[in-house]
Amino acid sequence: MKSKLDQNGYITKYFYSGPKAEPFSDSHSESDQLKYEKYLRGIIAKHEPIVLPEDIKLGEKSPLGLAWKYYYSHGNVFMDASSFFVEPRRIDMLAATVLEAEEDMDVPACLWSCCAVDLWVGGKLCGSIKTPVYKPIKKEKLILPLKKGKNLIFVRLETLGVRDTRISFAVQILENCDKISVSLPDEEGSGPCAKAEEILNSAKLAGGEIIFSESLPEKSSIIYDTEQIDFYKRKERFVKTDVSGLAKVKLKDGFASFFVEIPAENGILKRRFERIELKTAKYLATGDDRREIFEKIADIASIYREETDGFALYPMLARYFLGKASNRDEEELKITLSQIGRRMDCADFMTCALIRFLKNYPVSEEIKAEVKKAMLNFRYWMDENGQDGMCFWSENHSLMFYQTAYFFGEEYPDDIFVRSGKTGREMHENARKRIKEWLIDVCETGYDEFNSGVYTPITLAALLNIVDYAETELSLMAQKAADLMLRTAALHCFKNVIISPQGRIYRDVLFPHLQALQSIVHYVVPDAPYVFSEWLISLATSKYKIPNDFKDLMDKKGSFSYGSSNAVIDLYKTEDYMLTSVQSPRRDGKIRTWEHDMGKSAEGRHIYTKSLNECFHGTMQFEPGTLGYQQHLWYAALDPELVVFANHPGGTCEDMPEVRPGYWYGNGITPALRQEKNVLGAIYAIPDSFPIKFTHLFWNEKKFDKTLQKGGWLFGKKGTGYIGIWCSSEMQDYNDVLFECEKRVYAEKAAYLCVCGSKNENGSFEIFVSKCLDKNIAFDQNENRLSCEEFSLTFTENDNKTQYVE
Repeated sequence: MKSKLDQNGYITKYFYSGPKAEPFSDSHSESDQLKYEKYLRGIIAKHEPIVLPEDIKLGEKSPLGLAWKYYYSHGNVFMDASSFFVEPRRIDMLAATVLEAEEDMDVPACLWSCCAVDLWVGGKLCGSIKTPVYKPIKKEKLILPLKKGKNLIFVRLETLGVRDTRISFAVQILENCDKISVSLPDEEGSGPCAKAEEILNSAKLAGGEIIFSESLPEKSSIIYDTEQIDFYKRKERFVKTDVSGLAKVKLKDGFASFFVEIPAENGILKRRFERIELKTAKYLATGDDRREIFEKIADIASIYREETDGFALYPMLARYFLGKASNRDEEELKITLSQIGRRMDCADFMTCALIRFLKNYPVSEEIKAEVKKAMLNFRYWMDENGQDGMCFWSENHSLMFYQTAYFFGEEYPDDIFVRSGKTGREMHENARKRIKEWLIDVCETGYDEFNSGVYTPITLAALLNIVDYAETELSLMAQKAADLMLRTAALHCFKNVIISPQGRIYRDVLFPHLQALQSIVHYVVPDAPYVFSEWLISLATSKYKIPNDFKDLMDKKGSFSYGSSNAVIDLYKTEDYMLTSVQSPRRDGKIRTWEHDMGKSAEGRHIYTKSLNECFHGTMQFEPGTLGYQQHLWYAALDPELVVFANHPGGTCEDMPEVRPGYWYGNGITPALRQEKNVLGAIYAIPDSFPIKFTHLFWNEKKFDKTLQKGGWLFGKKGTGYIGIWCSSEMQDYNDVLFECEKRVYAEKAAYLCVCGSKNENGSFEIFVSKCLDKNIAFDQNENRLSCEEFSLTFTENDNKTQYVE
């Protein structure tokens, strides 16, 4: 079955084999984990000669010894098998496709990947990416010597698997796209899979039903996600329902997320969907009694996380606090100590809970001995002996490691810690210095991961250990740091939900009312939406008190501007709407608040770690044209469950969960942004060096009371709040996992203008619409300048070299 290249010339049909993941390490040592991982990436790709298979059949074994599979990912221009690894792995993957040319031709093409890649055409090696990188994606120009008829394209990937790992590539044809079609090596064998793909792509989701272009084949299923997070109930997470022979399926109530799965010969194809109308706020009738919050944590035996035996300590803390200790708890402690001993990524999250557990509850002599063995052998920092894949440098992780060394150094002062060769007393003192530097830094310059929906509760848990168990000086500083964190978050509350730009975020950026950070608001204000977060259990046994003015800050209205790390955040909040953004670039005449320093003199100090984190997890020095990561840059909100924003995605579909930046969270390229009270301007300019050539707007059509599209504008009304979005290019509907929520703008240069209003400010919705349509707005693409009545904004390209991680 032939298909066309996509609208930008990408090949989207492949067979693939793998990825094959094998343990990988090297005795080479570095005091900087990123340098160590760069070294591993430098040696991992072998680029060895390979005997290319003459005949590739679906289901048969590839040279990797694994089966060839049919690749399907709705809307993806990448052949993507990205994954997360808690320990270092060597990754190998193969892929194959066929290009059919109308005549002999040498075709210019681009190969995009973060992996090491070799590409053959008709058995001839045509180009390679020699060395993998973490970011940014590499672009290699190729010439593909196509013969008239069929040409086998064979691709090999090699990379280092560590934490979030991009295992993907894309091939983009640059010329003669109308003379080239795509097929697959085993056309007959792939026929059933191709048919399944056609049916899945035809899906329409509306009104509690999913509808397909034809009846689903035999043994087709809908698999509902219960969102079960208990490790010991993980087999109960998915509920499978047979839908064979149906073209229209009434969906079960209560399940927001689900897959449709179609089995085909030599493969199973599936597509993920989500009913956004079911992603609603949850409430608990707890009043001022927080016991129910802690009981929900205690009810989980162990929290599920892939490639682990579960995270048990936070639920255990809740059970012990409630007087519900389990007979299994000692075994869970042993499992946790084993995980800490493996030094898997996020082992420091476990040590954080272990500290609080040991400070509050007695354990057996056997457990005491196992704790001592594990913690004397633990690797507390990058400059200590050993190789692993732990992330030491992020804002939350660094404090976790510092306090782990501080408390266990204090616990075993005269013992030698194996990997550093230092006594516990030395470990404690070194860690004390680093904790103090960390606390001084955030209290003076603010947080890098400011208002993070994911990481704020995690960092708070680490701070609470210092508040509760450290010496007085550090305890008071940690309390000040926690107060700053919570007061800043409270200011961004709109109708009891935190809605804010964020230093790091994931897909839950779509649903502020469901982010873990919201759990803190509910803890303070019981009638606010509730969100489960195991990290809250630290508050149960802490002496820390939430700031007295937290609720007052939540309710505060007006125009605000403040700094955090190198960012400046603007906020305008009324009874009817909120608009908030980062400045890109800053308008206070400064470029940065603190100076990046990875020089020799900075080694061993927190500034080195903070600078390392800026490289890896993204800069807060927001400037147009710089590479983005997981930072969320702007929101407009008319309701806690109705937010609007645009971003430049890191992929062409949602089905790339381990890619950062993601589809909805973060930005591939940072835009220019300017906000003046209720008006925000944004300019996105996508360079040739980035493969994703569109931006998109999150516009949850179903949540509005009324919408209208007119004169290059989108308008929406919710309650007494109004919003208008203007764009310089056409905004086109697109459906992926979510339906009726996305407006794509297929333009390498695009300007947006967001205007918020209300009945109180503008009168009727119709008057608001009329005033917006009367606005004098212009976007000069040659000058990259957006002009409106309120301001002028220019996109001046910047290139921040700290954002390149090899």
